[in-house]
Amino acid sequence: MNSKFKFTQTMVFYDRTTMTRLRLMKIEALSSSAIHASKRDGLLVPVTLGVLLSCGTANAVSGKGKVAAQDGKVGVTTTPAGKAVPAQVAKGQGQQPAAVVAAARAEAVEVSGQSHTAAQKLNLGKSVENDIATVYRLTQKDIQAQATSSSIDLFRNVPGVYVEDYGNGGIAQGFGMRGWSGNSNGNYVAAYIDGYQRNMYSGAQSNGYNDLNVLIPEIIGDINVIKGPFDTRYGGMLAVGGSVVIHTADFYRTGFSQRFGSFGESRSLLSYGYDGGRLKSYVVFEGGRDAGYRDNAAQDKVNLFSKTTYFITPEDKLSFSAQIYNANYGQPGYIPISVARVNPKAAMNMEDRGDKTQETFNFNFTHTHGNFQLDANLFVDNVYLYRSITRGYYPASVPRAEQNASIDSRTTVGAGVDPYWKFKLPLGMQLDLRAGALVHVDMAKAWNYPALNNQAIPAPQAYFGSINYFNKADFTEINPSLYLDVGFKPVKWMKISAGFRYDSFIFSDNVLSWVKPNNLLRQYITDWAGHISPKLGIAFYPATGLTLYGNMGEAVQAPNAVLQLNLNPSLKTSPMRSYEGGLAYDNTKLGFHFGADVYTTNASSEIGTSTTTGALENIGSSLRVGEDFDARLFLIRNSHIELDVAANYSRVRARLTGNSWGYVQFVPDEQKDYQINVSAPVHFWGDPNERLAFNFAHQFIGETKLSTDGRQSSSPYQRIQGKLTYSNPTRHNLSLYLSAIAFPTDRFSEINYYAAGVRYVGVEPRFRIQGGANISF
Repeated sequence: MNSKFKFTQTMVFYDRTTMTRLRLMKIEALSSSAIHASKRDGLLVPVTLGVLLSCGTANAVSGKGKVAAQDGKVGVTTTPAGKAVPAQVAKGQGQQPAAVVAAARAEAVEVSGQSHTAAQKLNLGKSVENDIATVYRLTQKDIQAQATSSSIDLFRNVPGVYVEDYGNGGIAQGFGMRGWSGNSNGNYVAAYIDGYQRNMYSGAQSNGYNDLNVLIPEIIGDINVIKGPFDTRYGGMLAVGGSVVIHTADFYRTGFSQRFGSFGESRSLLSYGYDGGRLKSYVVFEGGRDAGYRDNAAQDKVNLFSKTTYFITPEDKLSFSAQIYNANYGQPGYIPISVARVNPKAAMNMEDRGDKTQETFNFNFTHTHGNFQLDANLFVDNVYLYRSITRGYYPASVPRAEQNASIDSRTTVGAGVDPYWKFKLPLGMQLDLRAGALVHVDMAKAWNYPALNNQAIPAPQAYFGSINYFNKADFTEINPSLYLDVGFKPVKWMKISAGFRYDSFIFSDNVLSWVKPNNLLRQYITDWAGHISPKLGIAFYPATGLTLYGNMGEAVQAPNAVLQLNLNPSLKTSPMRSYEGGLAYDNTKLGFHFGADVYTTNASSEIGTSTTTGALENIGSSLRVGEDFDARLFLIRNSHIELDVAANYSRVRARLTGNSWGYVQFVPDEQKDYQINVSAPVHFWGDPNERLAFNFAHQFIGETKLSTDGRQSSSPYQRIQGKLTYSNPTRHNLSLYLSAIAFPTDRFSEINYYAAGVRYVGVEPRFRIQGGANISF
């Protein structure tokens, strides 16, 4: 069909070829809701072009944006170079355009970049945004709006997510969700970057050590936070609280960025980008130094990332990325609260330090043809991690310089193949099939040992650290996985999802460990453990904008080759089963979203911290019951001004249910926050594209139990962040910003643990400020 069209306050078509009235009625019906919504949003042209694209009247759009049919929805995506790309190579490709418009009655709304849409849970598609589970999507817009002191801060405003900045340099920060401790190294959250799971299996620090400091925020394309263990592809090993799925951008422009901040912080970002149409490539160098708020808190970091993407054909895309990361940092540690109140900047030991070197290579291939899509992934990762820290649970007779030191040196290789099919069935029914085969192999040396001034103690005694803190494991851990998920739509207003994931763990372990005072035991252990995790979900669409849904799923944790197999060589996996029910309501006309969900999770083996020694130990089974609420309302949204407000509330009751009934440690009983986001044009230089944006968030974190008997707890506290940004795209994408983070109440409560009658804390600065500029060419 060859047609011309123009846009005024209404849409008029001028057709030079034969177009029947039936065809006109069909297009009008399919696009009416999108046009109505886009008029008030100032997005009439791109959204209407998206509807036309889905009806076959166009296949590419030139200008500053592209319109992509993505898994049953119409999305407008800007390209960094301002160039159009074929719809076939857009992310989320391969879905039938008819399905895009068939879901129009759902009136999906994207609020401030975070997709909480009623329509998506009813869609069939490969994207995790089509999961029945609760999924929060963070776009580049959300990322740029955040005031951050570390990468983990990007997740602070997601309901039910716990984030803690340890203030100990480049170690993995505290990260948990849905009642799973934030006072851990993120080992209850499965984290994927471009298809590769970054958790360190059987890490020397923790089983699932999850270091997201390697992230460069500017090159993140999007982040999807999947709450709960309900995704078959990303819900296996360590996805106990949920999963984080991160994609890097296919292209990043040439430019320069500089930031300065409190406490001697300086960060530079230099990038070069090449856009050759079908071939896109960029290199980004990040370098920085942060002297830190506390003594012995300085950190130096260099980070080099490169990615090349080649669109072989309109149906085939190949990408390759390489990253080299190095960080050296001090470790101020955790000091008694009595010391913190007198000298909050004090460090446990000025000799404590850490460093990490990591090289990562990742290949991804995507083939799309009609209703079939194939993704393939291959990765190689090499990590060296050293850390020493002085703990506070040693007897008074032991010199203060005594440290717990650890080395984790490993090479990880793996691959995965993920095919996807979509089928149309009689009577308007639809079905899709997601499947995959994955393998993840760690070849590692993970050692824990006592040290003095970073030198290993040659003849350890019982009083060094704890009797369990001597363990040297040379091991190989192989994790092959299979998954299968079927989505079925018997009618337009219902979707059923059922599937399973099988994870197998094969160990070959040579471990030397301390079993009792003055007695070292060497063991050669081979072990096999496997588990099938079922998944089941259902979603209904009973009324316009309203979706009801429910899920059942399991995640699994394999034994720790360093700290568990030596005690029980035949130890098997520990499954965690979770149930969820919720609703989502979206009103496009009002620009309003509301979401609510409740969940329960049963765990057979809860890992807690001994209040006697501070060492990790199995404290039995547990039960978590919680609920999350979130709401967002656009007060003003037009082509000039955007003003929206949001609020989140989460509550959880995490209890031990085994022989040692009590509280699960380090889980805030509630969290709540509100956010204000405003963007408006300004005319400082007389340019119509100049804009000023202000983003503000105020978070309230509740009481946290530090001991299983509930007698020890940390106080509630507050955290405030704000960011003011000036942007001018016509002047080399100039961006100037000023941000601040403040702890107006208790700054000793974010990081806590309790041992031997003493509460230890990590101290946050009362106020931190940052400012910077970005420019591109």
